[in-house]
Amino acid sequence: MISYAILSDGSCEDLTYLSESGLPKLSTKDSLLVNQFQMALSKIGVSFYHEFCKSESGKTLYGFYSPVKNAMTLCRGSNKDSKEYIDTLAHESWRTVQDCIDGLENKEITALSELSHQVFIAIVGSPSYLNDYLKVLRSYPVEQSRTDLEALYMARRPDVVLKGLKACAANNFK
Repeated sequence: MISYAILSDGSCEDLTYLSESGLPKLSTKDSLLVNQFQMALSKIGVSFYHEFCKSESGKTLYGFYSPVKNAMTLCRGSNKDSKEYIDTLAHESWRTVQDCIDGLENKEITALSELSHQVFIAIVGSPSYLNDYLKVLRSYPVEQSRTDLEALYMARRPDVVLKGLKACAANNFK
């Protein structure tokens, strides 16, 4: 197992936080949560990959969701601990939920919060999430994408994201 890497700027990075697969070491509890996500994604036909991703412009890429391919990729070596890995998994899974709103058969992504407040509350299960999210939304510049902000907000709420994936599987957005 490699325990360090020399970066392009000549600095050295400690890699002991990674398992041999290039993914962060997960506790049993976190592994079970990841399995729940993978099963939920599989139920709606979204492929799930782990790959080494190329970073551009000095920015680290943690993962991405492709609405065209209905595929999610989490980047090996980018997520430095289990919390960061699960936040990225939840963030990209919420992108899947946003894609599901208009149907997975197209490339459209819609913020759940653009639907009626009743639908938002029905999916996430609590009016407090809506109120909290709306406060976050108002704190960002208008030009910031609502889908981006929503995914960032949901990244810290894996339980809500799993509810969203379940709603997607049940086609509860229409």
